[in-house]
Amino acid sequence: MTGVPDFSEAYDAVLRRWPVEVLSRQVTSAYGSTQVHVCGPEDGTPLVLLPGGGATSVAWFAAVGHLARTHRVHALDLMGDIGRSVHDGTPLRGAADLTA
Repeated sequence: MTGVPDFSEAYDAVLRRWPVEVLSRQVTSAYGSTQVHVCGPEDGTPLVLLPGGGATSVAWFAAVGHLARTHRVHALDLMGDIGRSVHDGTPLRGAADLTA
């Protein structure tokens, strides 16, 4: 369909709307790699943001500015769901594997 952005374009467009500077990185594990967006003061209290099912880390764009004032925010794309995390390793068998 002409004029409709693909997933990657839409993802990047929302990430550009974050009101604070963000560092994006891939964290590797035996299960694959997890996309993590990090922002906020380096000495801030760590805060991990998880998206709801069928959403990505960029869904936090409306709240991240406030949260990043005092917290070191780590917003993740869940492995095995949509987003930029890649599940290409050990099978995921439950919540314990996702948190590992």
